[in-house]
Amino acid sequence: MPRTRGKQSKACQTDSVCLTEEQVENIIKKSMSQHVENIQRMQKEIRDLKSVNEKLTKENAAHGIDQLKTVLQKLQSDVTELIATTGQLGRESDALNNLQQSTEVSVETLEENVEELRVNNEEMTEKICKNTETFKAMNMKIDEIEQSTNRANLRIVGLQEDQEDVFSKVITLAREKLKIENIQASDFEKISRMGTKDSKPVRDVMVKCRDTNIRNLIYERRKNLRNNSSPIYINEDLTNYRSKLFYHARKLRKAGKLYGVWSQDGNIMVKIAESDKPTAVQSYDNLKELLQNSLDDNDFE
Repeated sequence: MPRTRGKQSKACQTDSVCLTEEQVENIIKKSMSQHVENIQRMQKEIRDLKSVNEKLTKENAAHGIDQLKTVLQKLQSDVTELIATTGQLGRESDALNNLQQSTEVSVETLEENVEELRVNNEEMTEKICKNTETFKAMNMKIDEIEQSTNRANLRIVGLQEDQEDVFSKVITLAREKLKIENIQASDFEKISRMGTKDSKPVRDVMVKCRDTNIRNLIYERRKNLRNNSSPIYINEDLTNYRSKLFYHARKLRKAGKLYGVWSQDGNIMVKIAESDKPTAVQSYDNLKELLQNSLDDNDFE
């Protein structure tokens, strides 16, 4: 039997509220229509979102590209500057290495030169010391030879000058003051004044004896002149070096550093104390050693 509109369905026979098939279809259609509308609305929203997303993506991409370009340009500039700096540093490093190598070579050369100079200086100092000692020894030998030629000579200081011949005055002095009565003019080789008349008020007298025995006798008798009214001194004829040494030794005696000082046979004799034995000194170094280096340069001025 065919269905008729408005006829209730079999399922509704037992329900308290029943819908007709038409109502059910309408409800279904309405629900489907709403569902379709929702789907369409969601599709439109999805399209809108895609459009917005695409737009934002494009904008962001463009902005990002600009920023990236700026960063890349800055990075390229930094890299270029870094390359230039690296090149400059490389050149400076090479220059410093060359300078260091040159300096090392120079220092090594200087050290070698200094060492060579040091060795040369030591050798030269040693040679100078040896030459100095040799020179001193030669001077001492020359002085000794010179003094040996003066062994028969004497110097008289303070013998007044007058009209009397100096030769006669010396003989008179020897006979009357020194008590050598048998002395003769023939005992002397030469007697003369030293220097010019205007050099000193009373010039020294150089006496050259023919015999050293006569010379020694006159020298020994000089003690008889100590009480003479007019001071007269008889000294050995010393070399210039020994005269200066004798002078400084007498200064030391006056200063109380030596007890006695005199000359004997051309040698400078000294005694530090009265009980000491006489010692012959031949140089300033001998005096310093004798006095245990208690002397300074002022003692020899």
